[in-house]
This record gives sequence, structure tokens and C-alpha cells, in this order.
Amino acid sequence: MRIPGLFMGSRFYAGKGAMHRMEHDFHYLYVVECVDGSLYTGYAVDVPARVAAHNTGKGAKYTRARRPVKLLAQARFDSKSRAMSAEYRFKRLSRDQKDALLARAANEPFERVLERLLPGLKGSFDSD
Repeated sequence: MRIPGLFMGSRFYAGKGAMHRMEHDFHYLYVVECVDGSLYTGYAVDVPARVAAHNTGKGAKYTRARRPVKLLAQARFDSKSRAMSAEYRFKRLSRDQKDALLARAANEPFERVLERLLPGLKGSFDSD
């Protein structure tokens, strides 16, 4: 369980005086396709839960009227700031550029696709 406001990049949070291991130690950029064919890109620590939230109308305002959404790709990062930086950079690409990256991600890990094609991300990904 995550207590809002207490996760600061650490693997632990204090809850009711005890230390608890975070359930999610990784940070993700994810891309979903909406029912209208548009793409939505976001940050999450639990991608399946976030996609489920989008599909129940509890996710982003953008996706509420464009349900259901389908997960196209996700990339795992070693820090929140790096995942959010990649999200920002991915969002700035044209739709054609995004589609090209996503097509490559069908055949290799999305992390490697992003690392090669978005300069400056090398070394930002989790080592697993």
C-alpha cells in the first residue's frame, strides 16, 4: 500500500510508526492507445493498475471519454525523474515518430528503442 505524499524515491515509507517495503521500486513510462486511435503517454509505478484505472474512468481526464484503452508499450527506469523526463520527451514527438518507436518496440524492449532513438537517455534504464 502506498501512502500519498510519502514516497520520495526511497524504497520505504513510514506507516503507523513502522517501516514497510514499497511494493513498487520501479518507475515506468507507458503508452496506451485509446478507443479513438489516439495515444496517451503517462508515468506510473504500477502500470497494470494505472491502465485499469484508465479503463474504469478513474485515470486521466483525457482517457475518460476515450475508453477502453490498450497498453502498447512500457519502459522501466531506475528513477522517477528519468521516467518523467522520458515521458516529456516522448510526448513532444510527432505522431509519426511515436508510431515508428512503437513499431520497433513490438520486436525489442521499449527501453532499448528509447535509448537508441532519444538522445540523452542512455544509462537511464533499470539494469534488469
